[in-house]
Amino acid sequence: MEVVLTILFTGVWAVMTNALFAYMGTELIGVTVGEAENPRKNIPKAIRRTFWRILVFYIGGVFVIGLIVPFNDTNLFTASKAKTGAAASPFVVAATNFGIKGLNHVINGAILSKYYRNYLCGKPLLTPRKQFSS
Repeated sequence: MEVVLTILFTGVWAVMTNALFAYMGTELIGVTVGEAENPRKNIPKAIRRTFWRILVFYIGGVFVIGLIVPFNDTNLFTASKAKTGAAASPFVVAATNFGIKGLNHVINGAILSKYYRNYLCGKPLLTPRKQFSS
């Protein structure tokens, strides 16, 4: 029983860390409240737009991939091996199954640019700033 709980916890934890990276950036709406022009009107509009974007792009994307890629596709099992690569992404598997050449590289480039952009956004928070005296 203890082994099963450990395996379940490890699986849930791995999924949660990947899902949290996917949702990075949505909290920026709260940060922009102080900088927005007419925040009473624009912030609720931005929150509604963010909700629909998450629904369409994230939930819709997972739904479409679930329809396209069969659950027993052998290309999906590369993610469980010791050396995982970019080919383990379900979006890359879908592009490969459809035979669209080069799309898997575009998908991997988009994913890498998102991680790099998140790194650059967090970098100023981690670097010490010079103190200026006025």
